[in-house]
Amino acid sequence: MDTVYDTDFYTWALSQSALAKARSSNELDWDNVAEELRLLSVSEERELTNRLRVLFCHLLKWMFQPERQSRSWNLTIANQRDELARHLAKNPGIKSKLPEASDHAYTLARRDAAIEADVDLDTFPAVRPFTDDEALNQAFWPLSAPPTEPKHH
Repeated sequence: MDTVYDTDFYTWALSQSALAKARSSNELDWDNVAEELRLLSVSEERELTNRLRVLFCHLLKWMFQPERQSRSWNLTIANQRDELARHLAKNPGIKSKLPEASDHAYTLARRDAAIEADVDLDTFPAVRPFTDDEALNQAFWPLSAPPTEPKHH
């Protein structure tokens, strides 16, 4: 049997919020409220990983394509750092997820950078060439990597 949760999430969420504010605990849809709260934490982790992915991709391109460095890349790096700092400040408990999120984000960013640059994946190091602290630091700008012959797919 379908419930409002299954057929109209928006209305369900508003009603559950109103019930919680009214302290109507007997009327709350406890199982679904609990699941939605869990999913909120997953969403926060996903945002962390996605922002790291964009940041790492641009840092890799910055390092390995110095001839293409641009204000656009600079702005993307700065904006991702700002948003990551804000996200971590608003969610201090998520800092414990940073190493895992960074590892996953780097794997994705490395692939993204290779596709965007139209070069072989091995152009970019398998091990992240910067720490989390460096990547998040607005003052850190990685030096360009030593020139190598581009490896095209």
